[in-house]
Amino acid sequence: MKQMLFGSKRMPLICLVVIILAACSGTPVTNSSTNTPSPLPSQQSGDRHKLFVFLSGFTSTLSTSDAAGNGGYGSDPDFFGSGRIQSFLQDKFPGSYFLTYSYSGFNPEGKPDTYSCPLTTDSVIADLAVGLRSQISQFLRSHPYTDVYVIGHSLGGVIAFSFLALMIEGKNNLLNSLPNGGALKGVFTLDSPIGGVASSWLYTVGAQYVFYKNCNAHLLEVLLSGKVPIEKGLNDLFNSATSPESQGATASVDAKITLLNQNNNQAVALDAMRFGLTVSTFGNSSDVLWQPSLCNNHFTDFLSTQWVQEVQSGRNKQGGAVYARSFSAGTLDCNALSNKNDQANHFAVLTDPNVQTAIWQVIIGQAPNALMSVPVISTPTITPVPAATPTPPPTVSSRFYGTLDEYQNSTTYQVSLERTKTEADGSFEGKWHATINGSEEDVIVNGVIVPFNEINRFNQISPDKALQLQQQYPGSGTLLWFTSTSYDVGQDIWLGCEYYGLLQPDGSVQGLWYPPNSNAEGGTFQLA
Repeated sequence: MKQMLFGSKRMPLICLVVIILAACSGTPVTNSSTNTPSPLPSQQSGDRHKLFVFLSGFTSTLSTSDAAGNGGYGSDPDFFGSGRIQSFLQDKFPGSYFLTYSYSGFNPEGKPDTYSCPLTTDSVIADLAVGLRSQISQFLRSHPYTDVYVIGHSLGGVIAFSFLALMIEGKNNLLNSLPNGGALKGVFTLDSPIGGVASSWLYTVGAQYVFYKNCNAHLLEVLLSGKVPIEKGLNDLFNSATSPESQGATASVDAKITLLNQNNNQAVALDAMRFGLTVSTFGNSSDVLWQPSLCNNHFTDFLSTQWVQEVQSGRNKQGGAVYARSFSAGTLDCNALSNKNDQANHFAVLTDPNVQTAIWQVIIGQAPNALMSVPVISTPTITPVPAATPTPPPTVSSRFYGTLDEYQNSTTYQVSLERTKTEADGSFEGKWHATINGSEEDVIVNGVIVPFNEINRFNQISPDKALQLQQQYPGSGTLLWFTSTSYDVGQDIWLGCEYYGLLQPDGSVQGLWYPPNSNAEGGTFQLA
């Protein structure tokens, strides 16, 4: 299915049917330290309240006593207790509601059922995201006029981001589908691999050093069987061919998990921002789990799968923004993994006071300055494969002007390509301009001008797409390839699109473009 380059319309690949249970009256939330019901705030029309939904991760459990805590709405020990996130938010937002997500289901009031470890390894992430939406909806039926904030740790964050994609990218946009005046306001992922994990990770670092203590024989059994739905979902997200500095942003929960469209995580986050939501990806840069090379130099690190790219300048009147922030807690030491209680610094995010402050700052509309900016992750570099005698690139114009046609909605846009920095090997940096709704917007691009017989020097270029270009536009010429990497002016041009153009001897270009992470043509473009 073709996907749009400009605008925000979406066409779903599937429809998700949610069974709505009968609504019952709610039970007051409780103070986690005393397990005593806290007074419910008044619920008059226009008097909005806050609901915080907590999701724990891979191999977590919810015992009978934990499920019964907090008035039956759950007191997950990862989030509830002295020095933890729930207690902090209770002090900052008195009278707020707190709900624990359950992997096994919930009652008609949205109260979580108990669950054991196997459900966190044997379930399908897309089903868990639908379950999260259902549980929140059930809670809201007895708690009107409530703003919802979803906070997920580890795998819980992947489920939370999948829920976000479902709400934003689903048919007709599902943000207005929450009942009783409920509104999704923010999603937080904490040490969550929203860009996936390497295929060997669970069998080595995860199983051997960290997680087996909760699942015991079951986890080892299912890992060895090679039939773990959670593992498959996370492996499908991971793309080792993608620049390591941008995997969290360029991976696609939307395409690989929710199966709705082909939008990458960055596009989903930006769509959420335009609807007034805040998307915050917070992660520990010393989390050893995302850096398996510490234990075996044959493994690929995927620390950057925790983050999307931050966009504060797009913050709008509704409060939308995208944040990517880090902190450092613990020692980067493979030997630390031998201490099963240490858990590779993976749980430090749940008790770090700066993380808690950052969550509060985002909720009240501030930038989370309590945490550090994530190391540069926005601009993938082009790494040429050495060639014996590369052909010098031709001398061409530094600025091209033309049009771009979009298949999906039969729209033509005025565009131009500006090359601002060129290298001897044919690679270049520049800007891609487009006139949208009467105003010019542009994104930063990296590109290459290279003879077709030398495209194997650049591993970012797809031979299949280059061949497709030559079949559609026969004749002599040179390949002009580029991809968009970050915003410069405006927000309406998709990031991650690829452009394959045939550069003719007269300086004109005929080409094809592809949406992010797609092998289907999005349309054509012409430059001169």
